[in-house]
Amino acid sequence: SGTGKNAYVPGYHVAGKTGTSDKLNNKGQYVASFVGFAPADDPKIAVLAVLDEPQGEAHGGGAVAAPVAGEVFEQILPYLGIEPAYTDDELKHLICQTPAVLNKGVQEAKAELMSEGFTVKVVGNGQTVVGQCPEGGSIVPRNGVVALYTEANYTVQNAKMPKLTGLSVTEANRAGLNAALNVKISGSSLSGSGAVAYRQSVNEGDEIPIGTVVTVYFKSNIDVSD
Repeated sequence: SGTGKNAYVPGYHVAGKTGTSDKLNNKGQYVASFVGFAPADDPKIAVLAVLDEPQGEAHGGGAVAAPVAGEVFEQILPYLGIEPAYTDDELKHLICQTPAVLNKGVQEAKAELMSEGFTVKVVGNGQTVVGQCPEGGSIVPRNGVVALYTEANYTVQNAKMPKLTGLSVTEANRAGLNAALNVKISGSSLSGSGAVAYRQSVNEGDEIPIGTVVTVYFKSNIDVSD
């Protein structure tokens, strides 16, 4: 919740300190930094992110260096085999497991998925589910979308990836759902205010299967001054 909140990684305890320095011989230029370690209670990795002369109004370590460190932590910790330990709030808002509904009747499958909060997109006129995306057992964002295919030899339907950068968490989720895509939130905590998307894992305009999970990275420029 402090100035380093943009290094937040769901499921992990990250500790760190932001820094912003004026460059002595270059007026109006700065060095932004964040140094941290994780897991905080049993450190396995330390990360130092330093940006020399970051551009733009938000030039502090909390605004521009902490998100870089957060992305590094997010990739390294699972690679090291460190299992995430989600809080109740994270589990409530962020993730769930897709029910497996292959070979079930369409109406039964829809009812099961909708009871779990999913939006369901049925493709075809068959009576039985022969394919689903994401697959059963997939870890996906809560209140996402599942595509059900009901005809043999079906063709996967694609969606065009919308532009999500610049949007809030709520706006990005809504835009993803409207495109029949699942948005995985990464970066600034859901409990933080003013979080805005600054990067997405799939480029705007790319064609990807409906139901695909895409990662959108958020950061906040509010209360992150050093």
